[in-house]
Amino acid sequence: MNADDWRRLGKALQGNAELLQELAQSDEHGVNMPENPSSDLGWLIAKGLVDNDDGSLFISSLLLDIGAYVSMPGFERAAPDLEEAMIAITHHCEGYLAAKRENAKDDAERNLKRLGHTVRQITHHLRDESLSARNYIEGFVGYSSRPSERLRDIQNAQGRLKRLQQKLTPFSLHNLRPITRGDRELRRLLTREQAFSLHTAIVRRRSDFESLIGRLDALNATVRKRNEFRQLMQAVEGYLLAGNSLDLLALMNDPKSMHMLTAPPMSPAGMIPLPEYAGEEIAAFEAMLSGLPPPRERPHVEQTEDADTGSLRVPVATSNKKALQVPFARPHLLAMANQLKVTGQPQSAQAYWLRHGSPDVEVRHWLYALSGYYLRLAADLGGKHRLPYGFEARTRPHSPHSGSRLVYDLIMVRNDQRARYATAG
Repeated sequence: MNADDWRRLGKALQGNAELLQELAQSDEHGVNMPENPSSDLGWLIAKGLVDNDDGSLFISSLLLDIGAYVSMPGFERAAPDLEEAMIAITHHCEGYLAAKRENAKDDAERNLKRLGHTVRQITHHLRDESLSARNYIEGFVGYSSRPSERLRDIQNAQGRLKRLQQKLTPFSLHNLRPITRGDRELRRLLTREQAFSLHTAIVRRRSDFESLIGRLDALNATVRKRNEFRQLMQAVEGYLLAGNSLDLLALMNDPKSMHMLTAPPMSPAGMIPLPEYAGEEIAAFEAMLSGLPPPRERPHVEQTEDADTGSLRVPVATSNKKALQVPFARPHLLAMANQLKVTGQPQSAQAYWLRHGSPDVEVRHWLYALSGYYLRLAADLGGKHRLPYGFEARTRPHSPHSGSRLVYDLIMVRNDQRARYATAG
C-alpha cells in the first residue's frame, strides 16, 4: 500500500466521519444509503470497508475494529472469542450496576459504552458471517477448480457455521436475564425483544445459520453429482479417443436399457422411421392388407322432386318419473318430534334407536345421519330457530391420545327449553 492509497483512505474517512460514526453505533438493520452518495463513500464500498446490502449500509468488522482501538484502548478484536465476550459483558454489567449504586455517573457511562461496543461487535460479527456465507453460496466466492477442493471449502463453511452456533449457546435468555438485574438500560441492550437487543439479534442469526447450513448441504450434493457426471463424461471421452466405438444395437436389444434411449424423431408427415431389419414385418403387414375384402359400396338413390322434404312429427317420449327416496332419518326424526310434543320430555336419540331402530345399523351411524338430516332441514327452512325443536350433544371427556371429543348421544328438546336444559345438563 503506497502513500497515495493512504491519502485516499484518509480523505475517504475524513469526508464520511459522521456517517461512519452512525454506522458504528447502528443496530443490525444498518443505515439507509444517502440520496446523493459521494465518491469517497463509493470508494469505501468498493474496497469492502463499508458493505451495501440492498440499500442498507453496514460498517465492516475491520473498520469497526480500527475505530474501537482508536477510541477505546484495550478493546477486543472484531472477531472475538465469544466465551471471552460473555465474560466481558458480565464484567461491564457488574461495573455499571456498581457505579450506579455509588452514584458515579462517569464510571457508569463508561461501562455502558463498553457494553454497547461489545454488543455491537458481536452483532456485526454474526452479520458478517451470515453475509459471507450467503455470498459464498450465491456468488461462488472462493471456489477452486478442483472438485475435491470445492467440497472441502463447502465442508469448512458448514463447520464454521456449526461451531459458531455452538458458541452462541451461552448467550441464551436464561443466562442474559440474571445479568441485567432488571435494569432498564441493560435490558434494552441485552434482553428486550421489542428493541434490537443482543438476544433478538442472536435468535435471528441462529435461524439464518440454519437455512445457510441447509443450502450448503444442497450445494454439497450438487457438486458431488456434477463431479460424478464429469468423471463419467471423461471416461466416455477417453474411451472414444482410444479408437473404440459405442455399440448402440446391443443397448437397444437389451430390455433393461430401453429407458436410456430417447424416443425416435417424428417426421413432418407424422411417420415414425422404421429400422432397416423390419422388412419382413412390413411385407407381412402388406400381405394382410391385400387379403382383406374390398369395402362395401352404398347404393346410390336418386332424389325425386316430389319427395316430401317437410318437417316430420317426432313423438315425445314419456319421461320415466321415479319417486324420491325418503331420507333414512326422516321418519325417525318425525317420531321423536311427535313423542316430544306428546310427553314434553327431552328425547334421547340413543335410547330411541336402541328401542325402535334396526340392529344392523350402529348407534354412531344413526347419530351421524340424524345430525346431518337435521342440519339440512334447518338450512332449507332458513335456520335452526325456525324449527320447534333442537338437539344438544352429549360428549365424552377428551382422550389422552386425541384432541377430539366423541359424541355418544343427541338430546331433542324444545327450543324454548334448550338453553335451560343445556345449563342443567
